[in-house]
Amino acid sequence: PSWPTAPPHRTVMFGSHLSRLSKTVNKIRDNRIILKRVSEVSLKSIEYKRKGAGMRQFVQKYVPMIKYHNESLIVINEKCERLSTPEMKIKFVDGTTKSFECVNVEPERILEYLVDADDGFKEKEKVEFFGKEIEIEPDKASS
Repeated sequence: PSWPTAPPHRTVMFGSHLSRLSKTVNKIRDNRIILKRVSEVSLKSIEYKRKGAGMRQFVQKYVPMIKYHNESLIVINEKCERLSTPEMKIKFVDGTTKSFECVNVEPERILEYLVDADDGFKEKEKVEFFGKEIEIEPDKASS
């Protein structure tokens, strides 16, 4: 008698998905990028277009890590039409904004833009000067 044969089974090693997930979580947890002066990041990405590949990779690789370490940060990822350009708009805690066009830019460079914008932003200090309150940058206040 011929016995019915079972369909071939895929061999899945126990815990392989769990180990990949664990590596991803550890990578996100260990790489800290803390943004103190940025309150909102608005990303405009394009699907299926080469000029927007860097922004799409930035959203996949770095946005989870940034969001994990900056819980109060608002990240808006907007997918746009093919004719628009990928862009990152940064809103600071004082309400000012800065934007970067990210056409054909690598994800690491986009991250560098974000970190540089956070470091380069200086909060103005309010000082009373002859009865009037004026705003000056901290570097000039100390001298």
